[in-house]
Amino acid sequence: MAYENTGYYRILKALGVESEQSGAHFADDFARGGKASVSGTRMNCVIDESWVDTVEAALPSVGKAIEQARSLIRDIGEVVRIDRARKTGKDSVSHLARHSSLIRHVSESGALIPDEIYVNENEEDYAVYENRFLYLLLTQLSSFISVRYQAITRAVAECGVALELERETNGSDRSVKCGVSVSEAAFTGAAADIKTLDTVRRIRALLAAVKAFESTPVMRLAAAAPRLVPPVVRTNIIKNNVHFNAAFTLYSYIASYTGDGYTCVRETQTERPVSWQGMRMFAEAVSLLLFAAYKETFSEWDECESEYERSLVDERRESLLRRRRELAALRARYEMNELSGSEYVSRLEEAAAESYSAFESTSSELASVRETARLAEEKSASLSAENERITERFLAQKEESAAAANAAVEKLAKEYERRISEAAAAKEREMSELREKLESERDLLSARVAALCAEKGEGSDKTDRESFLELEREKAAFDRYFKEQWAKAKKRVRREEYAKRKNGK
Repeated sequence: MAYENTGYYRILKALGVESEQSGAHFADDFARGGKASVSGTRMNCVIDESWVDTVEAALPSVGKAIEQARSLIRDIGEVVRIDRARKTGKDSVSHLARHSSLIRHVSESGALIPDEIYVNENEEDYAVYENRFLYLLLTQLSSFISVRYQAITRAVAECGVALELERETNGSDRSVKCGVSVSEAAFTGAAADIKTLDTVRRIRALLAAVKAFESTPVMRLAAAAPRLVPPVVRTNIIKNNVHFNAAFTLYSYIASYTGDGYTCVRETQTERPVSWQGMRMFAEAVSLLLFAAYKETFSEWDECESEYERSLVDERRESLLRRRRELAALRARYEMNELSGSEYVSRLEEAAAESYSAFESTSSELASVRETARLAEEKSASLSAENERITERFLAQKEESAAAANAAVEKLAKEYERRISEAAAAKEREMSELREKLESERDLLSARVAALCAEKGEGSDKTDRESFLELEREKAAFDRYFKEQWAKAKKRVRREEYAKRKNGK
């Protein structure tokens, strides 16, 4: 937040300097007439710096106490199989003497061979009371600071402002009409004062330090141990060691601190007139907007960039010529005994320092220009290579697309042929079934006609073979007809029986 505000102020300061050097009357004319008012609101947060100072003063001692980490040597022993024993000692022999039941074999030479043996290992334990106390202090201190830091930053960030500006100037060389209405409600902290922001930075640094202490190896080991439950007992180390004593004092302070650590009051500024200096700043901002509008409307920005670079070269040249004239005048004064030797040398050293600073600045800018040119060349080469890759990719994709299109056409043609063949086969099957059905109906009708003729005593002029074959066809047709009618009759009977059962009959 503060860095952004500083950057904005630097721009406004530069605009004010340009206004004073230009000699133009536009800023003065702009500041005279019309309507201009500002209003705003912010959360004015007053931080109680006593707790910040107390924590800042005690944190170095907490760090020293962590560096003087205490540990205990803990004996860990167990009975293991003899083939798993890595190292034995006097404790193993003493345990074996007390537990002779572990000896179950005797060698040919009479040596006693145990099946199991006691193995003792020493382990350094950092979960001592003092280290657990330090971890308890860090966790409570982290919570103590975090709660206040989050609330303070949230309150400091709340702000809002409104600007109403109406101006009209009519001069001999320009006429400007301006109407601006701007309002903002934000959480950027733009309205916060420098002192509050500085205190917020101190609190943030304290929180970062506590987090760093918590991540040390000793505190990570202490975190794995059972957590210490208040009240804290002042052991001899906590009482007599100066750093542990300071840590205990800090712990007592934050445990007994009952306040919020800050107070927030909403500060509201109703409509108030804009100062003369502010109006001149607004005038320069309007001129900047008009300049940007002209360049955006009628010309390209590249021209402004090249002109700006030429102006920088001219300024350096003029500065160099002015420095040379000053050195010549200084030398003339020295030759005329108007300056002492020591004063002349002092002036020369100052001029040399200024020249060296200008040289370093110019060298840095030159290096920046060269680096920019190199990056531009690399970017141009990269763009050319990318263009070639895109062209190659486009041609490859074009060929792939053509091949894919041909494959798709061939696939569609084969699919069309397959569907035509399937449709023709289906049509052929349908015609065959229809043909068979018609022939069956014809045979059936022929049988009926033959039956009628037989009833009337009309004979047939066909041979016995032809009559037999016709009768076979008629019988087959009748059988098919009978099966179809029988199937339909069965379905009808089943439906009727189901309907009767459903109705309870």
